[in-house]
Amino acid sequence: MSNSELYKPSRFNFKTRNSNGDLVLYNSFTGAVGLVAPEHEALVEAALKPATRIDSLHGVLNDLSEAGMLVPAAEDEFAKAAEFHHDVFHQEERLHLIIMPTEECNFRCVYCYEDFKVKEMPQAVRSGIKNLVAARAPKLTHLNISWFGGEPTEAPDVILELSRHFLELCEQYGIIYETSMTTNGYNLQPDFVKTLIKECKIDYFNITLDGVKEDHDQRRIKKGGGDTFETIISNLRHMKETDYQFHCQLRTNFDKHSREEVPKLMHYLLAEFEGDPRFPVYYRTIGKWGGPNDDQLDVCDGSQGLKEMFALHKQARELGLPLAVLDENIGPSSSVCYAALPHSFVVGADGTIYKCTVALDKEYNKVGQLDEHGNLNLIEERFNLWVSSNETIDTGCQRCFFRPSCQGAACPYERIEEGIQPCPPSKTQLKQVLDVMTT
Repeated sequence: MSNSELYKPSRFNFKTRNSNGDLVLYNSFTGAVGLVAPEHEALVEAALKPATRIDSLHGVLNDLSEAGMLVPAAEDEFAKAAEFHHDVFHQEERLHLIIMPTEECNFRCVYCYEDFKVKEMPQAVRSGIKNLVAARAPKLTHLNISWFGGEPTEAPDVILELSRHFLELCEQYGIIYETSMTTNGYNLQPDFVKTLIKECKIDYFNITLDGVKEDHDQRRIKKGGGDTFETIISNLRHMKETDYQFHCQLRTNFDKHSREEVPKLMHYLLAEFEGDPRFPVYYRTIGKWGGPNDDQLDVCDGSQGLKEMFALHKQARELGLPLAVLDENIGPSSSVCYAALPHSFVVGADGTIYKCTVALDKEYNKVGQLDEHGNLNLIEERFNLWVSSNETIDTGCQRCFFRPSCQGAACPYERIEEGIQPCPPSKTQLKQVLDVMTT
């Protein structure tokens, strides 16, 4: 292909070398990631120098253009990014609800920050959710429901009742329905899983296993005492034996003491699930999130925690385990926190409207109160605290190569608490992310 138009390198490019020495390219506006063949490295390096102008596209240069790494020289990428930001933050055709059908839980995990004061969602709040979605449905193209808790499966009737309502509305108005569930996995017996997947159309699960049995059972303890690992694994085995189409992310939280034990779980999962792509893994550091045991937690935080996290991802990949979330966090707008989006709300079991699931005890996070008629009754000052401070007022974010992915909205909670605009780990550790993805 040839073209008389001049081309320039995108300001949203990033390049590095992975641990194999390969040249890796990434563009945050398109999310494209690519390895450069050794014979093309000199040409690519020259083409991507900041002041370069190219008058024809051919071969690998055409590939760079298709990946968004070379763009028309006349293109205003600042304006393009601002337009993209507007599109992401002004999506009246989308609604995302994180619903807590109960705030009670059948576990008492040592690092949990929730207080379990609110029990099962009463009928008035269920009616409020139904009326809220029904009122917005005629204008919606996408409805995203995330089931959270507490432990959501402790209130199965709420899940079933609301799911049926959502599905009817989506069918009536041609709305794309996306749904997920964060669950401890203890209640996912075969018949219930079938109901969730087949009737409620929940096909995306997030389940935590904090090590093999002896490690997990010390951290994720049943309410009143008791082990939980074997029941969860039994449920997961039944899920594996089905032909259901689902995505079940297996999360492992680690601290300084448990870090060295995590590889045992990797080998265990590899033997159990044999690389089944429906069961990808990922790893996160335990944090002091406001729970009663915070003072006793020996957390592995900061840069060291991130280093260990990516080392675990790389080790898992080398073993042959499918990975979750890494590539999902570097695509366009994918590092934007749900709490920063005006069309995303957390609905507590008592109808309290929050923005963030981690800061449930913070008054400024209680941004409204859902009534039976479906009105959110937002407290605008609190709501705006979460959604208004982003790249539109931060010149550093506006100049950043990672702007399309993060948009200055990676973690509004940290910004509110610390008074800084935090960069997401997917940016600060981008070299490690790309290394895991490409080796």
